[in-house]
Amino acid sequence: MLLTAVAVVVLLLPTTSGTVPRLLFGIPLLVFLPGYALISAVYTKSDVPPTETDGTQVSANRWAGRSIDVYTRLGLSVASSVAIVAIVAYVLNFTPFGISPVPTLVTVSALTIVLSIVALWRRRAVTPTERFSVTLPSLHIRGATQGQTLLNVAIVVGLVFALSATGYALTASEPTGGEQFTEFYLLTESETGGFVANDYPEALTAGEPTELAVGIENHEDGARDYTVVVLLQRVDASGTLIEREQISQFQSSVAAGETEVVEHTVTPEGITGENLELVYLLYVDEAPAEPTRENAYRDLRLRVSVS
Repeated sequence: MLLTAVAVVVLLLPTTSGTVPRLLFGIPLLVFLPGYALISAVYTKSDVPPTETDGTQVSANRWAGRSIDVYTRLGLSVASSVAIVAIVAYVLNFTPFGISPVPTLVTVSALTIVLSIVALWRRRAVTPTERFSVTLPSLHIRGATQGQTLLNVAIVVGLVFALSATGYALTASEPTGGEQFTEFYLLTESETGGFVANDYPEALTAGEPTELAVGIENHEDGARDYTVVVLLQRVDASGTLIEREQISQFQSSVAAGETEVVEHTVTPEGITGENLELVYLLYVDEAPAEPTRENAYRDLRLRVSVS
């Protein structure tokens, strides 16, 4: 719980962007801590049987849980964490918040703390000698030769070196704050009034407007002026363009690190039929005289029919 709280603080601080501390605290929060809390709530006992010399009675409580060895516990913690983060992202996609860093961080952290509290409560039903406790595992495996033990040490040292080198590469290679790019995605308005990346219209009617929105996230090194061109086109089975019409064109200025959601209407006029493509082309500054997917900075396609 303490590690989760510290990780949240470190990840939310703007001064830690692209630094080693963000990497060191962010990776465990996403790939270990949530799953470890879950596995701790399910498997509360140690895999080492309690000694009977002290007269300790083994727990008979059905809530006491079961035991697994430490290596299985670590493996299940990683797998469970990946599953928890994926489920959180899927659920957030249907909320007004959408899949964005801060809501994901808050939700995953809250789940980790709740699961930790459940684990603490379940551990109370287990006698102290049966409870799982964190100890530093020995690198010497029972029955292993001296050479095998040295090999275990070499593997651990190699993993530490590899992780250190990867962390250094991820931080030192981004002295200006990381990769520069722009995110571009299509949105629809949900019943609660927020915008979500699903429930896209599949059937349009010629002459009738359809409300949509695009999201533009600026991760460049400064503010940008964007132009969005919306096209409706028909292509054959080989992808060759047969006909197209320009539906609309609009502009948006987005500051560095900011997100702009631009609402607009799509009203097809001349092209009707099945298996049409509604194409969104994003340009930095002005759009060219002949906008195409090849000369666009980003592009989106939505398969629709127009009657």
